[in-house]
Amino acid sequence: MELNYFNKRGQVWVETVIYTLIGLTIIGILLAVATPKIEEMKDRLRINEVIDILGKIDLAVTDVRSAPQNARILDLEVSKGKLVVNSTSETIYWKLDSTYEYSQSGKDVAIGDVNVRTKQTGSVYEIKIFKTFDLNISTKDSSGTTTDFLELDEASIPYNLRIASVGSYGQSLEVVFSIN
Repeated sequence: MELNYFNKRGQVWVETVIYTLIGLTIIGILLAVATPKIEEMKDRLRINEVIDILGKIDLAVTDVRSAPQNARILDLEVSKGKLVVNSTSETIYWKLDSTYEYSQSGKDVAIGDVNVRTKQTGSVYEIKIFKTFDLNISTKDSSGTTTDFLELDEASIPYNLRIASVGSYGQSLEVVFSIN
């Protein structure tokens, strides 16, 4: 009689372990399926956020162009990708790698004044969100030296992007991008 009691008790523990393993396996499968979709949604939200940020930069440029010798400071958080201000082509662009295909690969999509280009490289998409200006842009690095590019890489703290106009109404107006 006593032997039968211990067998039943051992059977309960084996069943408990098996049910726990089955539950953990199901959770693991759900996570494996859901994680890529969650990453795609995060990337899509980040791309839309970047489009809004470039709109804010455009608004700040418009403000400083309307009032020479004026400046605006924007707090920019670059949590993914890289923001580049190119003074030779008067373009600002944000480049990031994503698992989300925002648009057809190789085609430019206009969203207001901002363009988005998707390029597939393997299983990852390179998203380039850019805005071209019809004005004279110059860039300065953190030491104040004029450069062709101002690059803002991923960082945990926001950058203070300074956008200033140089010149007067009678002269050619130049917009200077720098980091404070």
